[in-house]
Amino acid sequence: QTFRDLGRLVMHEDLRDAGKLHYLDSLEDAVSLRSRADLIFFSHQWLAYGEPDPDGEHYQAMLSAADTLMAKVPQHVTDCYIWVDYSSIPQRSSASQQLAIDS
Repeated sequence: QTFRDLGRLVMHEDLRDAGKLHYLDSLEDAVSLRSRADLIFFSHQWLAYGEPDPDGEHYQAMLSAADTLMAKVPQHVTDCYIWVDYSSIPQRSSASQQLAIDS
């Protein structure tokens, strides 16, 4: 529900500062999360130079895709984690961004 509540794509640093990101520090953490929740990964092309999704076009498409995917999973699966490049990879520091990409 958090992703839907955002209302738009939000930059990594803003989500980090608001305590809305879930960090996975190891492969074991990722495997453990996957055993109890579905994971959806989104990557997209920026639609403007200074902002990735100025009119919310990609955000709305992501919500629709997530709804479609969640409708196909067993009903006992209630948690879904969504990874979006803009929200999951640092944006302000190119050095931090590259470290995240390389990890």
